[in-house]
Amino acid sequence: ANPAYQKLTEFEELNIGHVNRASSMTILAAGKGQNFARAVCSVKYRACAVAHFLGGATGKWIHENLTTNNIPQIVSWTTSQTRTCTTVKDLEGGTVTELIDPSGPVSEQEVKYLLDEIEKHIDSVKIVAICGT
Repeated sequence: ANPAYQKLTEFEELNIGHVNRASSMTILAAGKGQNFARAVCSVKYRACAVAHFLGGATGKWIHENLTTNNIPQIVSWTTSQTRTCTTVKDLEGGTVTELIDPSGPVSEQEVKYLLDEIEKHIDSVKIVAICGT
C-alpha cells in the first residue's frame, strides 16, 4: 500500500496567486490500503492489517495514528519520507484540488523485508486485498 500523510485544508474563498489563510485543517493517515484497513477494522476489530512502507516524520505520524486507531500494521521502514497529499477545498467556489507529492524510492532490501514479514502472517489470513492504482 502507498500511504500518505493527508492534509485537508479548507478556505472560505481561494484566491489563486494571493496569500490565502485556511479556515480549517485536518490531518489523517490515508492511502487506498490504509483507508480499506480503517473501514474493515471499524466493522470487525483486528479483522485485517495494513502492510506498507513508511519513512521519515510523516511515516512515523502515520504509524502512530493507525496504532492509536487500533489498525494493525506490518511496516517496512524506508529511508524515503512518506509522501504528503494536500487537499485544498474552496468552500465558496465549491472546488477541491489535490496536491500529491511523489512517492520516494523503496530499496530492494526494504521490499524484501516487507514481503518476508507478510509471508510470516499469510497462513493466518483468509483473504488478501491488494489496494492501489
